Amino acid sequence: MELNEKTYQFATKEAQLERANEFALTGYIIYYVIALITQWTACAMARQTVMMSVIITGVIIISCVLSYVTFKKNSIGMLTRYTAFFTFLIVAFFTGIEFDNYYIRFMACIPLVTCVVFFDVRFSIIAGCCMTVINFAANYINIQIQHIYSGDQIREQICASLAVVLLMIVIYLTTRVARAYNRDTRHSLIYEQQKQKS
Repeated sequence: MELNEKTYQFATKEAQLERANEFALTGYIIYYVIALITQWTACAMARQTVMMSVIITGVIIISCVLSYVTFKKNSIGMLTRYTAFFTFLIVAFFTGIEFDNYYIRFMACIPLVTCVVFFDVRFSIIAGCCMTVINFAANYINIQIQHIYSGDQIREQICASLAVVLLMIVIYLTTRVARAYNRDTRHSLIYEQQKQKS
């Protein structure tokens, strides 16, 4: 098998970061499409208001535009991942309040799996903490303010939030391991190159 430059197109840190940002943005967009379909379907069935559907749609459009602009300005910069993530949090918060389905909460965690490909432990901690706060804030609003749940439903919703916390911990630990593997691989290659030169 012949090796060429294309074989190692993600060998540099810059190429990896650019691809990771692309991957993360793709994950957010897929989530947004599903969220829009769910929101407008519920609106058509008179389970959600037109006003809230328009608000969520507007936030999604703004999020996509901001993420695209920051990515185009600097495709390897940290600003892209943080802009995309914090605008995503707003959407996740609204959908967490508007929908009581468990799958909506877990679906919002799927794009955060992209934390792993950044090898960024700090980002995974921030993302995990923010998602935890969002989930428990949505629970508080639905239970204490809107009084949507009662009895066993309250326990089930709290258990669902704890499951999200567990998932965030798993993503954090996976990111740590992935970063360690990536770091050791890079350092071993550098060491081998230095050995060959000496």
